[in-house]
Order: sequence, then structure tokens, then C-alpha cells
Amino acid sequence: MLFFNFFTYAFLIDRWQSLNVRTLDIRDRLEDTGTEWRQLLMDLQEIIDWIARADQELTLQQPIGGDLESVQNQNEMHQVTIL
Repeated sequence: MLFFNFFTYAFLIDRWQSLNVRTLDIRDRLEDTGTEWRQLLMDLQEIIDWIARADQELTLQQPIGGDLESVQNQNEMHQVTIL
């Protein structure tokens, strides 16, 4: 009976260590994925902010048209905004 218990105990310890390793691996992958998602969300927020600023700027420049000089000035402003 003692022989059986020793191997059972050793098996349980080995299994427990294996589960701990897998758990740590899963945790690390989840943390890495969380970091990537946070970075993606920050990048998307920067794009949204840029679009909002560009939209405001374009709204202030309306209406488009008029004389040739006004159209050329608006075109130059748009080129700067895009870059």
C-alpha cells in the first residue's frame, strides 16, 4: 500500500507541476494579448482624434469654391492636413 501511495503522490506532484507550467504559459499569453489590444485601442483613438480635428478644420474652410486663389489656398491646406 505504501508503494502505491508513493507513486500516486509522485504522479500527483508531477501533474500539479505540469498544470502550473501550463497555467503560467496561458497567463503570459493573455497578458501579451492584453498589451497588444491596449496598443491597438490607443492607435485607433489617435486616428479617431485626427479625423475629428481634420473634420473640424475642413468644416471651418467651407464652402469650397469661390475664386481660383481661394480654391488653391484650400487645396494647399488640405495637402498639409493630409500629410
